Amino acid sequence: MIKVVAQGNLVSDVEIKKVGEDNQHTVAVFTVASNRPGKDGADFLRVETWGSMAENCAKYLKKGSGVCCSGDLSIDSYYKDDEKRVAVKLVNVQVEFTDRKGQGTNSTTEEAHESASSDRSNKAKKKTQK
Repeated sequence: MIKVVAQGNLVSDVEIKKVGEDNQHTVAVFTVASNRPGKDGADFLRVETWGSMAENCAKYLKKGSGVCCSGDLSIDSYYKDDEKRVAVKLVNVQVEFTDRKGQGTNSTTEEAHESASSDRSNKAKKKTQK
């Protein structure tokens, strides 16, 4: 397993999907662009996150939002039109919203941090009550 931290900006709005039996699981998919020093252009990485993190990403992030994502690198190969292709994405991701309130394109970052912190503390309380 390869752990990766990627920081950059969303190239488009977050795609949100409900999957599984009865659509009980939420997944958010988005692409992060990041400039690398000494290289023309940007690097792009597809990011996939699940559950309440996915819901917060869909609610608070949009094209241009700054993020710092950490997770596992997934590399899958497949064939399309008799040509081997490779799909690289970041999975099992935790997302930190890096824009600050009143700056950049995302003015609700502080609300998102509060919501995510509340979700984590509620989960911790539930675990300790069991």
